[in-house]
Order: sequence, then structure tokens, then C-alpha cells
Amino acid sequence: MTGNIRNVNCSQQLVSLVAHFKAQSDDEENSGLSALRSSRKKTKKARRHSGGINIFVKKSINNGVKSIHNDHSDIAWVILDHIFNLKRDIYLAAVYVSPENSSCNVPDLNSVYAHLLSDIEKYCKLGDIMVQGDFNAHTNTSPDYVLFDESKQPYVVDNYYVEDSIMPRNNLDPKRINNSGRCLLDLCKETSLTILNGRTIGDLHGKQSCITYNYGSR
Repeated sequence: MTGNIRNVNCSQQLVSLVAHFKAQSDDEENSGLSALRSSRKKTKKARRHSGGINIFVKKSINNGVKSIHNDHSDIAWVILDHIFNLKRDIYLAAVYVSPENSSCNVPDLNSVYAHLLSDIEKYCKLGDIMVQGDFNAHTNTSPDYVLFDESKQPYVVDNYYVEDSIMPRNNLDPKRINNSGRCLLDLCKETSLTILNGRTIGDLHGKQSCITYNYGSR
């Protein structure tokens, strides 16, 4: 994604842009937004800045949103704290996973998801978790919850186990599940996170979240 942040709809309170090429000329001062995460640094031989994750926050709520240091270039975390009168802080991750056929794709896709899983396991003890971004994942309508739940079997005794809720999900993307899709579904099952696409008001049908030159893609 390219472009100036002045083109961002300033009615939004928090905006995360992934695969975003942010130039030094982007006018943050006049946009009403503050940047909490910058793009990757421009190398000497590169003609433009490398795409990365940028999170912009409305300056009026800037005191309630704090960035968290993360050593993975494709994962950025921020905290929405008590200023919003929340019962628990919200830990929000913006994630970018390169397409499988991209020259920039990581050699080990599992390492990205493993790092994200480790972060979620750490931060879920401190607050509620929300993950967004571009995973370049095709999940079709495969469940993101555990189908066979042993907690329903009479021989299982675990007072601390919370069984997954069965929530059907719509998806207008007919493509087969790809590697990133399988990793995303497994991540949801391990962390009890739920895919909102195709389940919530505003996207009850599971519309394509990315439109390419030759096909609509999740």
C-alpha cells in the first residue's frame, strides 16, 4: 500500500496499515494522527522505503494507546488501556504475512505464527486480545474452533476447561485453504480466538477483504 496518511479517513480513531510504504514526506502533523509504529528503514540501495506496519492513532486518544516493543518486523502490538473505561486492557496486534508466491515471503511461515502465538499467550494474562491485519490466508469455511471436544465426554474431568463455542462462519472466498490459512485456523484453535469475518454486523456474508487485478481474495 502506498500513499499519504492525509488521505486516511480522520473520523477513525485508530488505523493500522500493513505492507504500507510510508515516505518521509507523509504529513503526520496536519493529519490529526500520531504514528506509533514506523515502516522498515530504507536501505541505501533501495529506491523507496520498505513496506511495513504503521499504526496511526487520533491525537485526542493518544494517551490511552501505547506501543509495545516487539522484535518481529511483521508483528506490531499496542495497548488500549483504562482511559477507555474498559474492564480489561485490550492488546491489539497488527500482523502482515507475505503472500506465499511473493519473493518477500518468509522461508518458514510457521515461525511467524509461532512468534504470534507466544505473544498472545503472554499478553492474554494481562488483558483481552484482538488481532488484525493481512495474513494472506485462505480459510474457506473451515472451523476455527475444536470440532471434537473431549470436555463433552464423561471420562474427562477438568473443572478449568472451557469448551469452544460452535459458531458457523460465512465466506464468499471459494479458494482452497492455503498454508497461511491452516496456520491461522490452528492459531485460533490454540488460543480460542475467533475469526470475525463472516460473523459480525458489517460483514455477515464474509466478503472478500482484498480485491486483486484478477480475483477477489480473502
